[in-house]
Amino acid sequence: MSTSRSVERSLGSLSWTASRLALVSLLAVVLTASAAPGEREAHLQKAIDELHDGRPLPAVAEATEAVRADPRSAEALAVLGLARLKCGEWEKAGSRFNEAIAIDSLSPEAHLGLGVIEASMMRYSDAIPHLRRATSSRLFPGAAYTALATSLEDLDLHGEASLAMREAGTYTDELAEDQLSNIRAFAGIFAAHDGLALCTVPEDFRSTSVRLRYSNSHIAVPVVLNGSTRGDFFFDTGHGGWMMLDDEYAERLDLTYTGEITTITVLGTIVLKAAVLDSIRIGGLTMLNVPVLVCKDYPFGEAGLIGWKVIQRVNTAIDFKQKQIRFSSQDVPGPQWRNIAGGESTTCVPFANLTSLFVIASFGDETPRAYVFDTGCDVSVMHYGDPGGPESARKGTPCIVRIGDLAFDVPWIDYSDFTAIHRKGRYYFPGVIGLNVMSQCVLHIFPKESMLCLEKSGS
Repeated sequence: MSTSRSVERSLGSLSWTASRLALVSLLAVVLTASAAPGEREAHLQKAIDELHDGRPLPAVAEATEAVRADPRSAEALAVLGLARLKCGEWEKAGSRFNEAIAIDSLSPEAHLGLGVIEASMMRYSDAIPHLRRATSSRLFPGAAYTALATSLEDLDLHGEASLAMREAGTYTDELAEDQLSNIRAFAGIFAAHDGLALCTVPEDFRSTSVRLRYSNSHIAVPVVLNGSTRGDFFFDTGHGGWMMLDDEYAERLDLTYTGEITTITVLGTIVLKAAVLDSIRIGGLTMLNVPVLVCKDYPFGEAGLIGWKVIQRVNTAIDFKQKQIRFSSQDVPGPQWRNIAGGESTTCVPFANLTSLFVIASFGDETPRAYVFDTGCDVSVMHYGDPGGPESARKGTPCIVRIGDLAFDVPWIDYSDFTAIHRKGRYYFPGVIGLNVMSQCVLHIFPKESMLCLEKSGS
């Protein structure tokens, strides 16, 4: 009997203890639930402010705290994804956007991120539905309309692009003044091109090769403008636009200008006037209706440059050792990069076009990150003050650069302050991979498949 009563007392004590624990747990849940939204909102607002100010690195830290405070907040997950994307971490960003969509299928910020990722892979038709949903964003409507406009333009829907760009220009609180001035100018430029298919490649084009030459440590190719005016142009994957042209050459072409923009470059602020060339010819490749920005006192040498929006129209192979560039049609079924010979001296890696070409690489002993892959830069460059920069990389010293499965010996690393460019483009990059890496290989660019292949020379 005493044993039975003892057990009853013990069970009663356990029951009371369990009840107290359950009550404490319930109170903790209630207190956490009431505290989390306030904590989440505080960190979330800081993250949004940092993104608006073009500082994605601190935005990642704040958005991470917002997600920790409320892991089920689609908005916090999407903002963290946008911050990751602005740091070039498109795979991590994509995971966050998909998590947000799983919680809230209508999340405009998540659709904004997914649309930008699709556009960065040149899948503009897939990007546009996401970006249309994103225009309902209360946080980044200006960015959504701007991304929508550029995707519409790449599909030659210039009238719709103009309307979207004009709408983007109304969000003066979100966008910086230099962005707004460019947006307003591009709205007029797009409208002037309505109904015109830009930078078209003839259906019967197959391939052509041209000699390249080095000019001021950059690569240049011969181009014929409008069938008669000749000039050498830099081949520049780091320039996200169409073409740039020195005004001395433009005077020979009797161009009709459709707008004017101001832009910030590594050499300062320059003013550009927009026009459309009837044609450009590079070897046996002729492209029709090619947009060009004409620059007074063009600061980069040569007649001008060929940017990514032109380069992405064809496949390109650059043999630096043989000083030759080969252009070929993209109208070949299947992943063409698989045709590149395998082996220890070859690697193929994806890229993303986030205002410039970004590719995952590492300098020295650092963790791989997204670098600008720039044929217009003669040396590889690190950003001054980069918080994740490798200890082993110092200005003027040798370094190992790793891309995919290959390692490249780089005899010289330069340093520069990219802060102004970061703030303008709203994308952070820790540095640039330049020609002193690329010249060690044959470089293949497959824009339609968002793939770069590098074959080390001698392979």
